[in-house]
Amino acid sequence: MKLLLFLIAILLSTIGFSQTIDLSTLPAYDCSLNKITKIIGGQTILVSPDMQTGLDAILNDYCSILGNNCIRKNESELKDGDYAKNLFLVGVLADFKNWDKYKTSVKKTAGGFIVNNKLFNSISDGIALVDTNLVIVSGNSLTAVKDAQLAQTGGHDLLITQKGKITFFGNRQGQQFNWFNLQSLRQANYTEKQSELFSAIYVSKTFRDTIDYTVLTKDLKLYAARFLSTYHLKKPVTSFSWFIHSNLQEYGIMSGLFTLTCPGNNSAGFSIRGEIHTKGFNTQLVKHEYSHYLFDSAIPQDNNPAFFVEGSVEYVSNL
Repeated sequence: MKLLLFLIAILLSTIGFSQTIDLSTLPAYDCSLNKITKIIGGQTILVSPDMQTGLDAILNDYCSILGNNCIRKNESELKDGDYAKNLFLVGVLADFKNWDKYKTSVKKTAGGFIVNNKLFNSISDGIALVDTNLVIVSGNSLTAVKDAQLAQTGGHDLLITQKGKITFFGNRQGQQFNWFNLQSLRQANYTEKQSELFSAIYVSKTFRDTIDYTVLTKDLKLYAARFLSTYHLKKPVTSFSWFIHSNLQEYGIMSGLFTLTCPGNNSAGFSIRGEIHTKGFNTQLVKHEYSHYLFDSAIPQDNNPAFFVEGSVEYVSNL
């Protein structure tokens, strides 16, 4: 009897875990970027804490995007009337001293921040927010700020990053947010497969999986050896995950590059945040993206122009 109950419990848990989540029920992505454009489309004060070590590159990037609309100010330089103007806050959250004056629904605590009554107090937690007259890119450390900057695409009111990954995303409803956890969506909608080359391979449950993984692994191992020897690189000590998506909607949402779900956008594959994402399966495409993993592990893309990064990959993958 105990054995029977145990088997029933396992079956029920398996069924519950295997149920996919309808992507059409997720918070809508604003492809027209109306809300954020309304804020940064005019004169915008780019605000940073008075203590801003390590922020220069990020601030310069954002000011370049804002163009002639960019007005740079440290927080202490804000006048009382400035808080009602369009503001773009960038910096470590703890370094902002007048948080209450911004009147945002994100609460600042001694060790982090609170959203939807949930505390985010890890040093890796970051936040990207589009509010009434505010855009905020912040977090509990400089690394978290950089993660939030990478995650922010402007079409959702809220993005939370944790340990370099997007977790919660959603849109504002009153003082709360209708949000979903991206990592939980992946668990529900993808099947995990063990791999010798990847930390794991995640295959969409809507993808017709006919891949011979044994043959693929052998092929990629030979290719990786050739790639590493060509550039005299060492084999990476860390590994990537690989996500295989069946359509563009899955591809954009599950990768966190939500703009790919918008009309007119398209992509076959890319690597980001320690992950490879491909729409469907193509051996040459996988080799290309795997090359980025091998190359970037030794020489990060941040230090190289795009033509060099892509050229180095294309040279070997097309031999």
